Formats: sequence, C-alpha cells, structure tokens
Amino acid sequence: MKKNFKVVVFEGVDGVGKSTQARLLYFALTRKGINVKLFHFPSEALIGNFVRSLLESGQFDLLDEKARALLTAADFYNEFSKDSLKSEVIIFDRYFYSSFVSNNKIEKEWIDMLHRYAPVPDLVFFMNCSIDVINSRAGTDFGAKNLDRQRDFMGRYKNIFKDISKVEIDASEELDVIHNKVLCAVKNEINI
Repeated sequence: MKKNFKVVVFEGVDGVGKSTQARLLYFALTRKGINVKLFHFPSEALIGNFVRSLLESGQFDLLDEKARALLTAADFYNEFSKDSLKSEVIIFDRYFYSSFVSNNKIEKEWIDMLHRYAPVPDLVFFMNCSIDVINSRAGTDFGAKNLDRQRDFMGRYKNIFKDISKVEIDASEELDVIHNKVLCAVKNEINI
C-alpha cells in the first residue's frame, strides 16, 4: 500500500504499557500540530466490544483460532477506514502481530493474507517487561491477571519479534523515561 503517512505500532502483552505510551505519543504529536489518529484494539466499537466481552469471560480462547483471527481482523477493518489515511501519523495500540501471538497454530501466511491491506508499519515498539513486574502494578487490566497466559504470550512475542525490525523498550522503566525513548525513536527513525 502506497502511503503518505507514518505508521507507529505498540505491541506487547497485556498490562505492559502499550496504551499508556500510545496515548502519550498521540498527545505529544498533537501538541506539535501533527494530524494524528490513534487506534486501540480490541476497539470500543461493536466488534471490538464483542471481542472484549469474549476475552473477559474467558470464551475467546475457546473459539477456533481462525474464528479469533477473523474477528480481530474484522475489528481492525471496521475501525480503520479511508478517512484514517488523511492523517500524517497513525498510531496503533496493538496491530496484526497480536494475531500471530494469539493464534500461533495458524499458518503465518493465512494471517498475513487477512492483513494484506493493512499499512506497513514505519516504526514498531515492542514493549518488553517481566510478567511479575506487570502483575505488581496497580490497576492492571483483566488480561494481565492470567500469569500463565502472559508468560506464554511473552514467549510468543519474543519469538515473532526476533525477525522483525523493531525498537525494543524496557517497559519496567519509569513512565517518563519510556516516553522520552519513544519520542527519541520517533524523531530518529521516522523523522517526526
């Protein structure tokens, strides 16, 4: 997809700080007068809310992996529209890499096919942190409470990101330290 905008992605397990850093970047770029769009998945729209309810009830993992991948892809395409392409920067709090993690028994090519119309990221942040550190944080979301799932998914993320160009962030650091590293990488990697 030919694009006239930059795509920044935040990935990692639940509770690692993706949403916080995505929002901080959104506000920092907006203050600079840059036209920015921020997406969070699962979204808070119809399909995303359905996915979220399945996750919270523990039923999402009971679905067939292809059904899960189709639901999350449907949420993406329902939210990401041609209007989004008018932005200078698009930030994703989760992207199709999460589908590789949560549906690891499906051939990678099948998931790639679902997301072939998604824009190629210009900058990917992999938020990495000890599961014990995440669990010790106050107010972590429901997904971060399942420690076995978290450890399994962290291993899957590390496996996926070993061959993908990314900026790895130590998410155990202080919030402002992480934010400054994100801003520095955005400036250096995509010149914003």
